[in-house]
Amino acid sequence: MHILKNLKNYLYDQNYIVNIYDNYLYLYNYVELITLNDTKLKLKFATFEIEVDGKNFLVTKMTSREMLIQGIVENVRFKRCEI
Repeated sequence: MHILKNLKNYLYDQNYIVNIYDNYLYLYNYVELITLNDTKLKLKFATFEIEVDGKNFLVTKMTSREMLIQGIVENVRFKRCEI
């Protein structure tokens, strides 16, 4: 069905993905890793930066474009970058 195909293309055509779960944080399509330690994560995406504060951060999966962090997320800050 043509309408269903267009809807799926619209919904799944994302430049980035940021998912926050109970004890996990999944980030996809980041550009640069700025800071990473057991209490802070800061990533740059194409048009914004995300800074995450928490406890016991542990990298479970990491590639050049995606990251899965295990730990307790306490605070997330979003900062729009000037283009």
